[in-house]
Amino acid sequence: MKKNAEQLRLLIAAGGTGGHITPALAVYECLKERLGSDLHVQWIGSDNRLESTLVPSYGIPFTPMPIRGFSGVFSTASLQLPFRLLKSFTIAKNLIKSFQPHIVLATGAYISYPVGKAAGALGVPLVLMESNVNVGKSNQQLLSTATYIALSYDATLEYVPRNLRQKAEVVGNPVRRAVLRLPAREAACKSLGFKVDAPVVVVMGGSLGARSINNAIQNMISKWETEGKAPFQILWQTGTTFKPVVPETLKPFIVHTSFIGEVGQAYAAADVVLCRSGATTIAELCVAEKPAVLVPLPSASMNEQYLNARMLAQAGAARVVTDEELESKVESILLEMIRSEDLTLMSKALQQFAKPDAAETIANAVIRIANEKGRRG
Repeated sequence: MKKNAEQLRLLIAAGGTGGHITPALAVYECLKERLGSDLHVQWIGSDNRLESTLVPSYGIPFTPMPIRGFSGVFSTASLQLPFRLLKSFTIAKNLIKSFQPHIVLATGAYISYPVGKAAGALGVPLVLMESNVNVGKSNQQLLSTATYIALSYDATLEYVPRNLRQKAEVVGNPVRRAVLRLPAREAACKSLGFKVDAPVVVVMGGSLGARSINNAIQNMISKWETEGKAPFQILWQTGTTFKPVVPETLKPFIVHTSFIGEVGQAYAAADVVLCRSGATTIAELCVAEKPAVLVPLPSASMNEQYLNARMLAQAGAARVVTDEELESKVESILLEMIRSEDLTLMSKALQQFAKPDAAETIANAVIRIANEKGRRG
């Protein structure tokens, strides 16, 4: 395919969970706003995860790979991993040859590895995004290949070898525009069907849902039914597999949905958020300045969710609860936070981590590197 020197051809490698997809979409939206029809994008990801349906809904051409994450030494999936990795590398290499991108943008996790290696083998610049406090396994293997490394936190520099730090910049983790432009709380509450003068807790288990969080909330609601009262209102994102049971008497206080589409309204209405501590969620909490009860995912491969949560907790910006503690402590902690005068202080503590210009900074780097590699514009 012959390159048009005025166009910017970008290949995005991102997927697995919303935490890896959303930051890439935020950069894409920023580039699209600036370049319009001069931006040409292809997206590559797993053939059986969220990106395979979400990305095409944005009108972005999507190429699937059979890549899977590591799931245990003796699992069938892990025994197939070398073959899937080789096939995914071949698919990525062929796509790069046909699409001829000026640059590849990768957000980490197993999806980025074969694409990043293919980019390196073919001499295509790689922009690497690391959203967590620590550097993930795939990104560790791609640091030396990357042309530019976008980090979310100052603390992450400690995980980058000294001889590669000149390529790294702490820019923050890009968040959705809806989070950057929150509506007024009163309007958000009315839109969600909540009373403006009563506290709201937003419950999110990530894009795939969280069983421990869902079970804890369901048990708390059952207790409320027995007591005949709801001490606060709840917007509850359950994921697609959990089926909540809400008694008729409590339905005015509880709104549940498999996925929160209007995330800006959710954050605007929230007094407190109960959620996992994935990198994108942390970034959104910081930009929205919303105090949270964080429940780190215990199965996170490098304990990254605990490290993310600890960073906010040490700054006085969040509370941390383990999966094991959640069911017995969730109501008391939420009530304590809602009734506390410290919520304002917690919101202010989040400001030090907020980087609302992250998407624009990374978009600038993408354009600069593409121009250096021969694009005019």
